[in-house]
Amino acid sequence: MSIKIAVNNYGGFSQFIEKLRPELPADVETVIINDIFSESKDVIQRMEVSGDIDVFIASGRNAEYAEKYLRNIPLVRVEFTGYDIMNAVKESMAFSDSIALITSNALPQLEELREVFRAEVRPYVYKTLDELQLLLQTLYAEGIRDVIGTSLVIDQAKIYGMRGHYIWSLDGVRRAMETAINLVRNRKALAEKARLLDYLMDYSAEGIIVTDRNGIITHFNNSAERIIGRSRKSIVGRPCEEVLPNTQLHTVIREKRAQFNKVQDLGNVKIVTNRSPIISDKEVIGALATFFSGSTINQAGENVRRSQSFNGFLAKGTFAGIRTVSPEFAAIKEKAERYARSDVSVFIQGETGTGKEVFAQALHNASLRKNEHFVHINCGAIPSSKLEGELFGCDDISNGRRVGRMGLLEMAYQGTCFFDEIGELPLKLQARLLSAIEEKQFFRMGSNKVVPVDVRLIASSRKDLYQLVQEGLFREDLYYRIHVLELQLPNLSQRKCDIPLLIKEFLYENRNDLTHSEMEAISQASRFLDYDWPGNIRQLRNVIERFCVNFTPGTDIDSAIEDVLVCRNPSEEKTPSNEDVERQEIKDALRLAFGSRAQAADILGISRTTLWRKMRELGMADD
Repeated sequence: MSIKIAVNNYGGFSQFIEKLRPELPADVETVIINDIFSESKDVIQRMEVSGDIDVFIASGRNAEYAEKYLRNIPLVRVEFTGYDIMNAVKESMAFSDSIALITSNALPQLEELREVFRAEVRPYVYKTLDELQLLLQTLYAEGIRDVIGTSLVIDQAKIYGMRGHYIWSLDGVRRAMETAINLVRNRKALAEKARLLDYLMDYSAEGIIVTDRNGIITHFNNSAERIIGRSRKSIVGRPCEEVLPNTQLHTVIREKRAQFNKVQDLGNVKIVTNRSPIISDKEVIGALATFFSGSTINQAGENVRRSQSFNGFLAKGTFAGIRTVSPEFAAIKEKAERYARSDVSVFIQGETGTGKEVFAQALHNASLRKNEHFVHINCGAIPSSKLEGELFGCDDISNGRRVGRMGLLEMAYQGTCFFDEIGELPLKLQARLLSAIEEKQFFRMGSNKVVPVDVRLIASSRKDLYQLVQEGLFREDLYYRIHVLELQLPNLSQRKCDIPLLIKEFLYENRNDLTHSEMEAISQASRFLDYDWPGNIRQLRNVIERFCVNFTPGTDIDSAIEDVLVCRNPSEEKTPSNEDVERQEIKDALRLAFGSRAQAADILGISRTTLWRKMRELGMADD
């Protein structure tokens, strides 16, 4: 079976791929995508739908944009090492002793290499094409003629009559290709095992119980539920010796010896069972019991298939990462930590950028489901015509065979499903979602196969859901189903004491070269503290990131802040409505992006589709 690799980069990067083609295995095919940044979105999404591509290779900003849109196709980044940088500097020194090194992210290893350079290497970081072009104009005016960077940097440098030198080496690209090929081969091998296990499960008639080394039940399959007559919820997480003493799995763990063909009574049920210790590196790490039943075992095969397909559904946020000096916000955080220990639905209310997704991730990571998937569904970002298929999956006919595609709800099995901006969910899908939650099962589109639902539901909205219920735009029964526990997140303007703390955190992430006194001066700047932050924490992060790119130590801090932020005196203004705040936030973003809606959406941390919808609702479609 052939391997197809998509290489996403710009300009001359393809020359490295061409040099490597003779080395590639005969079954490996490469597809070059010569698009810049988000222009490759449509191509990527078509590849996702077609399923023709096995792995995606990209570097720099291209990799960052590709990662936003890739769901099922794995991404391999082309990384460069200190040795690659040294080679690029050596090549550049043949022309000049004054060299600009331009990348999309800061290079921490550069400081370690400065001592071995015999030339002046000046590092710069850009985030957008406009920033890059302005930087190159400035460097040219300063007399810099040699630039080190990626294909985009080099192509843009040529426009200004500057010499470009690639930051990658052929070995670096070769390593990325080898990593991609090995990744695909491993995934295909695992998929083959999953198909084999599916076949075995289809003809199996056994119940399965698994415990950990302490005798705590960790797995209890559907056949076991049916045969024993006990629900998984009442069994999993409890000591086997306490809830199912006749299984004798605690004895198997203690004696480290298997037992075969044991006749056993479980209340009114008689079974024939095999019991075995699970041993790894000569150590017992658990126990397994299998017993005869009259139904097939499907869930284990489904779990294997899910494990090899959806490694990207991970929650990074934790409560430890949510820092505050505000007593009121600390109380909200403490309440959320209590909620995490429950398994009931949580609703998070808050304006855009207040941290709703961070809290959702933290709730998941502090729950009993933390080792399972965290699936984020942005109800406002997915077109309504595609939303049903994305949520519930579908079965299609291809070459005379039925081919199934999992939906997001199915991917979250035994994990957490976070419905972001659930108020944007169409009424038709609200009804279907409620049915799936209540019945704990649903059908894929075009299928009659029952898909089980076992998820912890977290939802969020910046809108007043109860008001939407009154207006007939949101189902009342679904409202009460998701609104069991509530978290109300305050705007940043309501917890201004946290602004210096957050600024320091963002400065450490982006400019750890600043001195302690510089970080203190920046974080305590009155312009930051007086601003009302309509975009909340997301806007603050974006502003600080722009500040870090533009600020040069030793220059006036207030002037640097003025370049990235238009400060308003709240005392001189009337209290704005939510729509006024949102309209001004969009205007500020468009101004900072020089009218580019794509860049404005990036500044606001939302998709272009969401930005367009907001502008239409606010009467700004012609702006």
